[in-house]
Amino acid sequence: STWGVNFPPHSSVHFMFRGLRWAANRLQHTSARVQPKHNSVPTNPLNDRTKRFIPSASTLTSMIVQAKTPHHLLDLVRTHHNNMDTINVIAAVDSLSRLAQYHPPTRQATHIGLEELVNTLTPRMSSFDSRSLVSVSNFLSRYLEPSYGSSSQRVKHLWQTLCREVCRIAPTFNPQQISHILWAFQQSNVRDMQAVSVLLESLTPATINDMKCKDIATVMFALARLEIYNPPLFQNIGDSISNRLSECSAREVASIIWSFACLRNAHSRLFSEAIPHITRTVTEHTPPSASMVVWSMAHMSMIAPDLFEAVATHVVTLPSKAFAPKDISNLLWAFAKINHRSDATLAMFTHFEPLCCRLSRSFTNVQLPDVLRAYAKMQLNSPQLFQAALASLASRPLRRLRDFAVVMSAISETDNTSLPGFENILSQLLNELVPVCLNETNHSVTYSLLVTAAIAKNPTPLSPETITNLILFVDKSLDGYGLTSHRLTTFALHLLEVGVTSRDIFEKIALRSLPFADSFSSDDAKSMIESLTRVGLHYHQLVHHLHVAHPSPS
Repeated sequence: STWGVNFPPHSSVHFMFRGLRWAANRLQHTSARVQPKHNSVPTNPLNDRTKRFIPSASTLTSMIVQAKTPHHLLDLVRTHHNNMDTINVIAAVDSLSRLAQYHPPTRQATHIGLEELVNTLTPRMSSFDSRSLVSVSNFLSRYLEPSYGSSSQRVKHLWQTLCREVCRIAPTFNPQQISHILWAFQQSNVRDMQAVSVLLESLTPATINDMKCKDIATVMFALARLEIYNPPLFQNIGDSISNRLSECSAREVASIIWSFACLRNAHSRLFSEAIPHITRTVTEHTPPSASMVVWSMAHMSMIAPDLFEAVATHVVTLPSKAFAPKDISNLLWAFAKINHRSDATLAMFTHFEPLCCRLSRSFTNVQLPDVLRAYAKMQLNSPQLFQAALASLASRPLRRLRDFAVVMSAISETDNTSLPGFENILSQLLNELVPVCLNETNHSVTYSLLVTAAIAKNPTPLSPETITNLILFVDKSLDGYGLTSHRLTTFALHLLEVGVTSRDIFEKIALRSLPFADSFSSDDAKSMIESLTRVGLHYHQLVHHLHVAHPSPS
């Protein structure tokens, strides 16, 4: 139009001239921006090339939200941290929490942008509202703590600052925000009782009745994981959920029941309403929720045969790949704990047997003993499962005497002590457990007795190496608590049954027995005298004392 020529508004020539006009204006604007002012120092060309574009606050927020990876986002923070306002900081914190689900952080190389974000975040927290503090708590639990480690002083300082600000504005949190921040607390095991207490004060009965089931389940789960007891709150939550179980999903019901069971709070009305409800809706439950339900009932020693029968029938219809090792362990343990026996239960144990064999190396040191104990208690012998379990135990260190005792007890109860390789694995595990007994100065001899009882049932003679490891194991076990005259006598009998005749270990048993000399029963006294006599300790002070206290009929 400037040159007296008009083109159709949608023609290609029209758009070409519009583009040329925009480019000319842009070039003129850029040249004007980089022109030095009058009497100013000439601009260094190198600095011109390294100048970065400074976005506005809203543009920077859009750039942060659209970042695809944490590395890309932290690059933005590193470049523009000096120009970030509060909204930019919260956007970065929210985005990192979201991206952590798809790109888990590692400690190998901490991005410099993360340092800048933390330095920018700390002084601004005093001006944050409740929503912003929830975002910070998610950031700390999901991204920052995995990056630095829970023992980092920087992380601890940020949690302390966050808890202080939570206490300051606690009345402004709504129920959903309370549930989210408590979830972050349990994720990082933050036990700031003052912050938790002021948050829970807002959960009045009226507020609880208006809360969503999902938020209630989150609150209860967090309190159970943090082991925080608040009976009045539990009573109000139990009363509220009892009236609206039909509004809750299967997962939410299972989570709430599990939380009450972990806290040993048997809300009678809640459990009485939940048992028939779960029985009717059992087909809605996934493997995790079904295992949580039966575990909770067994943990609280609640007899619910219809519920257990429905769960046993339902879980065998679910795909095997949907079961995690934890789900299988909890399921089998619960049925064995309640001792629920039926055709459906037998079919369930048979169904899980090959799956347990495949997952034997995936079970933890707590889950694997529970699985073996469940099969033993239900009197279901599976040599393939126990062989796989022994092979799995040989490739991992056992860190608790309890786990080894449960395994050995299950093996002896199912008469699997003659399995190939049993003695080699036994000797190895005994050798590993000697330092465990040294570290656990207050361990109970009950577990040690379970181990020796299982070994005594082994029909094949033990090798000298295994006997040496067994003597060391018993020697350290005698320093634990819970010794009685009967337990000491049982130790002596077990050692004799496996062919141990070392006078040193029997002399230590006799010395430990002296304080209990007056509490020996007639049978235990006779057994102890015979045991000490067989190893040549017939002159021991304990033998004389027992002869006087329990004279023989002859």
